[in-house]
Amino acid sequence: MLKLTKTDYIDCEKYLEDLQYLGFIYVDRNKLEQRIREMSPYRDTVKHLCLEVMYSNSGGKCYSLESTFIIAYLKRYENCPDKMFVSRSTGRDSLDAKKVIAPLLERNFATEFLELYREYKKVKYLIEKLNKMLPRLKETDKFGYNGYKLYKMEFSYVEISNLRLSTHDENIQGIPKRVVDAFVAPKDYVIVSGDFKQADLRWAYSLLVKTKDNVKTMMEH
Repeated sequence: MLKLTKTDYIDCEKYLEDLQYLGFIYVDRNKLEQRIREMSPYRDTVKHLCLEVMYSNSGGKCYSLESTFIIAYLKRYENCPDKMFVSRSTGRDSLDAKKVIAPLLERNFATEFLELYREYKKVKYLIEKLNKMLPRLKETDKFGYNGYKLYKMEFSYVEISNLRLSTHDENIQGIPKRVVDAFVAPKDYVIVSGDFKQADLRWAYSLLVKTKDNVKTMMEH
């Protein structure tokens, strides 16, 4: 682990310059494809359960996971309030995961259906994302510990509005746990990761509230 202290010099210009270089991470394509195959039956099972709940609760009148059908089903057969579906930005009904589904679950509306539907959408999105990733993988001359040929997935960093950094092309910082074992190092190498502990808080402290009286307390945490 690299530990920086308040006395270390950081060349910010060199740091920003290095971010312009294209990075990559090695991927065991066989394992990634295997994880996709494993998730597909689970996605189909959850979808079937969603439809079964909808069909049962509506007396056989609803059997589709199209957004318009789901909203109609939730309003009529799950007694969800109309106002909870209206988007403030568009004024139209929405099934937004954070703005609609999460608040409905918090108020215990249609919990059986919505928990299944949310899980289905999450797995479906992940499978689609990984399938889009596959064509972007580039073959290399490296091999993993299991003997399989490795591919590389390229990415670059960009600075976002709040001055944080985010990976472009692929979200390397948000690799799902279900497939993280497909991202590997070549034989005789290991993957090392690091993070800045409470970086935002420490910067804010240094810029705004640092005094000779509280510096000892801050340095101990």
